[in-house]
Amino acid sequence: MIIPSWWFAEQVTIETFQGSGAYGDTYAAPVVVLGNIAGGETVKWSSNGAEVAASQVLMLPNPCRLADGSGTVDPSTVLTPQSRVTSDALVSEVASVDLHRDPGSAELLAVFGHLAR
Repeated sequence: MIIPSWWFAEQVTIETFQGSGAYGDTYAAPVVVLGNIAGGETVKWSSNGAEVAASQVLMLPNPCRLADGSGTVDPSTVLTPQSRVTSDALVSEVASVDLHRDPGSAELLAVFGHLAR
């Protein structure tokens, strides 16, 4: 399935997780790309009924365009588990990443990041 490039129009800021240290988590410099966020299904509720985590999927094409039009990045190197993703005012953490490859050639077509608030 080929998804048209105009579908990837949402500006998403990704800070790639680099590790944890004595002063907390560290992230790479923010990268602003064009992607598509879908979902919003509630996956966990606390005992008092308050929402604890919501699940969304961030889809990035390969190559992934930088929002400022200056070039592209490989989405599989930018979007990794525990990375921080910001879209508008919503900040999420990447829970897991799935690589979507073309079955005939194994070429990386897109990256799906499963987000949790």
